[in-house]
Amino acid sequence: MPSTKRSWSPTKHYHIINHAIRKDKLFKQEKDYLFFLSLIEKAHRKYPFEIFSYCLMSNHYHILIRSDHPIIPSVMHFINMLYCRYYNRTYKMKGSLFQRKYVSKEVDNSRGTLHVSRYIHFNPVHANIVSNPESYKWSSSAYFSPSSQLPLPPYMNLSPVLNQFKGSVFEQKVKFKEWCM
Repeated sequence: MPSTKRSWSPTKHYHIINHAIRKDKLFKQEKDYLFFLSLIEKAHRKYPFEIFSYCLMSNHYHILIRSDHPIIPSVMHFINMLYCRYYNRTYKMKGSLFQRKYVSKEVDNSRGTLHVSRYIHFNPVHANIVSNPESYKWSSSAYFSPSSQLPLPPYMNLSPVLNQFKGSVFEQKVKFKEWCM
């Protein structure tokens, strides 16, 4: 059965979700998470897109993404294909790593972007891995911390989330953190 063409709009953001096949682990070691993040950066050099939030869980991932161009399927194919090759080579596996291509949910307004970002960042809290989203190492939550001194990766853009609040970037981060709680 042929897959249906995914919709795209430069004004919409997309919440991408992908799970490992059979509820296996996508990320077994720290080097796996790091390799996946390096693929996002590599994809960003190849395709014009920006990510507002992400979270890499052991058996799935979430990415809130946008592009002015209809390239998100190409971005996801690039990342998933190269990660699957890496994973299969590293763990001496064969075949598909992912349950399906990926799930893409349209987020068509700024308030939705705010809610999806919170949902993504709270994934490890709801899974009882951490008690505070900022302490989870494999998400973008730490970039939203008012005390963060972390350099922002070139693919990250916090503005669509933070601009929902008034004030300086520091004040916006404080308000976002308060809103999330």
